[in-house]
Amino acid sequence: MTQIALRKIARTVWILALAALFCASWQFAQAQDSDDDPVQPPTDTKNYVPKFTSTGGALANSQILDNGTDVGVGTSAPASKLHVSGKGTALNQTAAAIEITNTAPGGTENWWLRAGATGNNTPAGGFSLGNSDAYWMTVTFNGNFGLGYNVNNPKYALEMADGAYENGGTWTNASDRNLKENFSPVDPAVLLTKIDAMSIETWNYRSEGKTIRHLGPVAQDFYAAFDLGRDDKHISTVDEGGVALAAIQQLYRMVVKGDKEVAVLTQANREKDAQIQQLKAEVGQLHSLEQAVQILSTKLSKIESKEAGTNLLRASK
Repeated sequence: MTQIALRKIARTVWILALAALFCASWQFAQAQDSDDDPVQPPTDTKNYVPKFTSTGGALANSQILDNGTDVGVGTSAPASKLHVSGKGTALNQTAAAIEITNTAPGGTENWWLRAGATGNNTPAGGFSLGNSDAYWMTVTFNGNFGLGYNVNNPKYALEMADGAYENGGTWTNASDRNLKENFSPVDPAVLLTKIDAMSIETWNYRSEGKTIRHLGPVAQDFYAAFDLGRDDKHISTVDEGGVALAAIQQLYRMVVKGDKEVAVLTQANREKDAQIQQLKAEVGQLHSLEQAVQILSTKLSKIESKEAGTNLLRASK
């Protein structure tokens, strides 16, 4: 057998060996696939994001839907870029309709935001923001808004932790004596003088435009005159009302004092009028007496003239 023939035989054996090795590898791979759970295609629902439902890798629809424009969680018809929908009225720490939680390291900046959860008297279906220590903000299902430390069941449209609230279009300041200290009297007369010296004009806020007018002082002048409030950029309604009441009090005192003085002067005028009337009466009496004296004087003159004539006749005889 020639070397060429041997080479052809060796090449053929080599090709057959490679073919056998490939077939064996393919069969082994098929055997391995047949032992594992097959990967299932996701449930064919348009736009839903698939999820693995088991360790073996089965896929099914998740609660997340992406229609190419908006994303919905728990809703098949998202109405905004991200629309989360759920239901729940269970206590805190369990099931709320929506919850966003921040668990910062150390726990000092932890907070949560919940919708639909109740707890610590927060009405069911409401909205709340806070942490494990306190509520910071609460909105009830009927629209009342609580703001500040543990205003967890607000009774008014807006209720503050310091006791102030707004309801029916009226702002009400907290003014309980038990909330105040360091009382000091004021001199309303001095306040009235300061008000008289202060510029009070009409103006508009730049943010509102020229057509919306307001009346009052500016914070800088108010603070310089009365030294009330936190700074010279704001005027508290409590301070402005207090200054106005003190001024009204002083004006009332001035009016009362003026009324008393007028009453005294009126009484004095009445007494003078009475005296004048009495003097007039006395003058009238004097006139009457004067007339009577004149009459008597005339009569006396006549009598004296007659007596003189009689005496003259007697002397001539």
